Amino acid sequence: MLQITRQPIRAHTAQRLLTGVCACALFILAISGCSDTVRRARARAQAKPSPMANLPAVLRGVIGTEAVLRGLEPVLVSGYGLVVGLDGTGSSDMPTPVRARMEREMALKGVGQETMGMGYVTPTQMLNDVNTTVVLVQAVIPPGAPKGWRFDVFVSMLPGTSTTSLEGGKLWTTDLQPGLASPTGPQRTALAEAKGDVFINPFAAPEGDTGEDVIDRTTGRVLNGGVVRDPKPLVLLLNTPSHARSRAIASAINSHFPRGSGDRKAVAIPRNEERIEVNIPSRFRKDPVEFSQLMLNTRVDTSFPTDWAVRYTRALRDQPELAQQIAWRIRAIGKPALPFVRDMYDYPEAAPRFSAMEIGANLGDALAAPALLDIARDGPAALRLRAIELLGKLDSSPAINEALRLLLDDDELDIRIAAYEALNARGDVRIDHGWVEHKFRLDLVPAKKTLVYISQQGEPRIVIFGDAPELTRPMFVSVWSDRLMLTADSPAGNIRLFYRDNKTNEITTTSVQPGLADLTIFLAHTSTPEAPEPGLGLSYSLVVGALYGVWKDGGIDGAFVAEQDKLAAEILRAARGATPPERPEGDAADNANTGEAAPAGAGQRPPRPATRPEGGSGGG
Repeated sequence: MLQITRQPIRAHTAQRLLTGVCACALFILAISGCSDTVRRARARAQAKPSPMANLPAVLRGVIGTEAVLRGLEPVLVSGYGLVVGLDGTGSSDMPTPVRARMEREMALKGVGQETMGMGYVTPTQMLNDVNTTVVLVQAVIPPGAPKGWRFDVFVSMLPGTSTTSLEGGKLWTTDLQPGLASPTGPQRTALAEAKGDVFINPFAAPEGDTGEDVIDRTTGRVLNGGVVRDPKPLVLLLNTPSHARSRAIASAINSHFPRGSGDRKAVAIPRNEERIEVNIPSRFRKDPVEFSQLMLNTRVDTSFPTDWAVRYTRALRDQPELAQQIAWRIRAIGKPALPFVRDMYDYPEAAPRFSAMEIGANLGDALAAPALLDIARDGPAALRLRAIELLGKLDSSPAINEALRLLLDDDELDIRIAAYEALNARGDVRIDHGWVEHKFRLDLVPAKKTLVYISQQGEPRIVIFGDAPELTRPMFVSVWSDRLMLTADSPAGNIRLFYRDNKTNEITTTSVQPGLADLTIFLAHTSTPEAPEPGLGLSYSLVVGALYGVWKDGGIDGAFVAEQDKLAAEILRAARGATPPERPEGDAADNANTGEAAPAGAGQRPPRPATRPEGGSGGG
């Protein structure tokens, strides 16, 4: 038997033990400190180096030269979701790991449980229903997006399934985790969730082997269907750790961006000698990228702002190759820089002059309007769109609104659309707008030429340009293989309409007014006891598809323009780990490179609707 002999511990033995314990404790603390130092060093190494690190002397001294902003990258999120409400076009086939994951998640959300009010069907039964299908849901959360921020999501059928169409479907609430979805991968904290009606792009793709237009109904999107639940924080990491410098930078930020009524915290909170927590001010929540640029271009030493404004405007003239960086630094100074910027509105060289006007417009200077209006009317094609966009940012002015209204009938379609968007941003009272059945916004824009403009991202919108435009008559229009037909035998009077619902086979025959807006409302309206007027109750996607079919068959005498679709490109960039440009807005050159169609002239009949090239050089 093992015997334990207990002996008294002598004083010198106790001292040695105490010394050893202290040494171990100090060693552990040292290891912990080293580990913390290594972790911080890795964080700095992983953060992207500041593009302002090696700059000319005039550009130094701003926050971006002393710290790196981490968290200002778009975040790819994805997940597996369930689309319901299909018309027998779904399927039950899916990879076994995906099915197992979906059944587990559906059970957690109450499917099959009577206590949750969903005991009428089990997860397996729902997945096997031909009116449902499992889809891959992908999206990109914009840089710095706060909690509650809404964004578009892209949905697509799984490879190898027999699903034929997502048309008419609705995406159930889907958790979106960072990175690419994997059914066997680890469960990560969801950064966002998505749900809502699936919007199928109704515009025909290039002709297929049959010689007919092909519409892809196996992919779609939910406009504004995603919402951020767990935002990615913004953090400034100092290049050279220093408590004093950390406090100085935070003080400069808070001085330049004072806490507003909607801000729960100060904008900058120094956490230690190298880390500053950054909270986007409420007034910048719609444009976190602009806030980050203004912050990074703010001087750490905020004294003598007018002296720096003089120095920057002189550099704008003498060093035009630095115009973009200098423009951000002047904007970061704010209103004190305006007197010096105004002196350049009539500068003889075009590039510095336009840079000055951009700065003035972004600072809300009404004196920049006359020069911008001249460019918007008669300037170079490359600058007209940007000038119109800048005019949309200026304070209310009847003269600006009147000038923009004249551009609604410009020969170039993208100019007409840019003028509308600027007037819309300015809240022009002549644009009549309202929501139709809570499905989409309908804007009516007074103009001489008819134009239908469709949004494919963000807020669903149908915009009709014209002086109460009507459908052409006589007419015979057939859409969706004769499921929707409109006919008129004479050049006056109402339109006869036939529609067969593909889900219920219910047939509607009626007479509708010839106004284009009237037809749009009729297509979307659902008859109820409170609103008994007749209507077809179609979704936004189907209304757009019907209008496109009517236009394609000659029922609308004007142009039909689709907003440029950027979501797929943003997802591809994020999946590759690429950082999008500061302002991901394309131009004519971008469209040429990506294959996007340029706007067609009014009255032309291209096989596809025109895709509006987004104007501007970016960076605004």
